[in-house]
Amino acid sequence: MSYEYLISAVVSAVVALVGYYLGRRKNEAEIKKLLADASKGEAERTNILIDSSTDAVKLMKQITEEIKMSTEEEIRKLKEENEKLKKRIAQLEKSIKLLREQIISLGYEPIKEENGKG
Repeated sequence: MSYEYLISAVVSAVVALVGYYLGRRKNEAEIKKLLADASKGEAERTNILIDSSTDAVKLMKQITEEIKMSTEEEIRKLKEENEKLKKRIAQLEKSIKLLREQIISLGYEPIKEENGKG
């Protein structure tokens, strides 16, 4: 009878080991599947992040280009206005000089401004 218990124990142990091995393989397969699914999800999130970043960079480039063009146009206009003002100042200075000469030629002394110009 002792052999029957021994054989029964060995058979039970083998069955338990086979069950453990099959369960472990199943768990490993499930773990691998879960890891693959997680990696796939992470890759999808990464692609979404990359796409969003790319779109943001494109939009920033477009806005920057618009600002650049607007600024260049404004600079061009300001330079034109500056040149017009320089010509006008030169013309006024010439007219002032002529008026001073006329005042002097009439025998009068021009009135000087307090800052010494005039």
